Amino acid sequence: MSSRPIPSHSYNIHPYGNLMFSPTLHHAFTSLRSNGLGSLNTLMDTHIHDILTFLPAEAVARLAECSWIMMVLARSDIRIWKDLVCADLYPTFNIKWSSEYWRTYARTKGCSYSGIDHVAAGAKRRPVYSDVIYRSYLCYHCMPPPLPGREDLERVDVDDMGYEGFVERERRNWPFIIKGLGEVEFSSLGTWSKTGGLEGKAGGRKFRCTSVQSSHAVSTTIGDYTEYAKEVKEESPMYLFERNMGELEKGYGEGLKSKLPFFTHDNKTLPDGTKHRGDLFSLLGSDRPDYRWLIVGPKFSGSAFHIDPNCTHAWNMPVIGRKLWVFYPPGVEPPGVRVRDGGDEVVMPVSLGEWVLSFWDEHKRRMKEGGKDGPLECVVNPGECLFVPHGWWHCVINLPPLSSTPEEPEDPGITIAITQNYVSSSNLSDCLRFLEFNKSQISGLGDRAGGEKAKDTLGSRLESALKATMPPSEWDEVEAAKNRGFGCRAWKNETTSVMAAAKENGKVEGEEEGPGGTAGLGGGGFSFDFGV
Repeated sequence: MSSRPIPSHSYNIHPYGNLMFSPTLHHAFTSLRSNGLGSLNTLMDTHIHDILTFLPAEAVARLAECSWIMMVLARSDIRIWKDLVCADLYPTFNIKWSSEYWRTYARTKGCSYSGIDHVAAGAKRRPVYSDVIYRSYLCYHCMPPPLPGREDLERVDVDDMGYEGFVERERRNWPFIIKGLGEVEFSSLGTWSKTGGLEGKAGGRKFRCTSVQSSHAVSTTIGDYTEYAKEVKEESPMYLFERNMGELEKGYGEGLKSKLPFFTHDNKTLPDGTKHRGDLFSLLGSDRPDYRWLIVGPKFSGSAFHIDPNCTHAWNMPVIGRKLWVFYPPGVEPPGVRVRDGGDEVVMPVSLGEWVLSFWDEHKRRMKEGGKDGPLECVVNPGECLFVPHGWWHCVINLPPLSSTPEEPEDPGITIAITQNYVSSSNLSDCLRFLEFNKSQISGLGDRAGGEKAKDTLGSRLESALKATMPPSEWDEVEAAKNRGFGCRAWKNETTSVMAAAKENGKVEGEEEGPGGTAGLGGGGFSFDFGV
């Protein structure tokens, strides 16, 4: 990645490798660490951090009073105080956010922790060399990466495209952007485009937030979350990913149907005589997998690489802020991403910042090479809608508004979007095959009562609903396409053939739940981590 100035760390922390250039600095830091840590000096920084995660807040604070080096270790590891804030303060306290989690904890609980401030004020802030601490800081300051200098995706005006134009593009299974939507068509969404609009509409309702750096999910109001986003700067921020939009959806469905009817449940005969059916999971009613989300995140947050769940297409509309998207075609692993066990496990960097730091140069090299397996980039703005085809790898980075306007004079500090996953005629046969042979990767049902059993029967229930809706000849065509194999390269037919044979022979009795988050290939791209 091209170099950019990195501001000095407030605790005077530097990469450990810097010590290689100066024996004098190495000796000074060795003495600082030995004198400040005592017996703990024999442990690596990461091991000290691991020990601190088992301690209550008061104990961590007392340790931080011991020395400058211990204070740096105790205050700088976000995981420690982030878990304490999420576990101890929610939902009892009204959080008083500060720029650091430890200070947020102290302010909220009314603790002075004056000893820590005394150490910080009296110390000479001698340099500390630690890759464990500095790398997270560096990953945060790598964001955002340089924006694309070219237009990779087609942008088509919604009024010029029409229904047939959309279906034609959807069948290609290639991402594109629908423009010209405006805000007035979505009466319940338009009010969100002004700072505080969503907060006013949501009132005191609490939404679920998660982060890959904390084992605890929290519930927070939009107002509290906005304060958090403005104050806390971290590599892997908490991300609001709410599937139950409730009252916020009033007026939303009507606006969507009038402007984007192809994303709703419909049944149209096209001029070529073929049928197009949209949002087919809606045939299952309330038993359908989770499918629509409100997404709120700080600028420069986002979602790591994933394939959308359950072999679905998706659409995504920014309301506040812009989104940088990076796409890789089906069957092409992005740099730094490794798929194992047929997609049940995916190995990749923990944060987007780490991916940008480690693999952006390789990504740009592939961009330059191009070709049919080359990546694509685009920036999507409010008033536009992105079509995300099934089977495509993608990551998303949230960007602030392009410029101030009279309606939005200040950067609100957060980005807001709506997204929905769906199945239509164009990906139906692939989806049915996925639901039959990739049950370990099905998501959106696991946290409901009877969710595991519902996963086993999801495919058969959808097939029954389709048979009750479709003429026999149309269903026969769908079933034949499913049996021929995946039409999308993201899933391998050889793997599913072996699974089918094993099931016929009774060798597969039960399948375990695959990992969540981005760890399942199409199995959980929307549990955060990072969403979109």
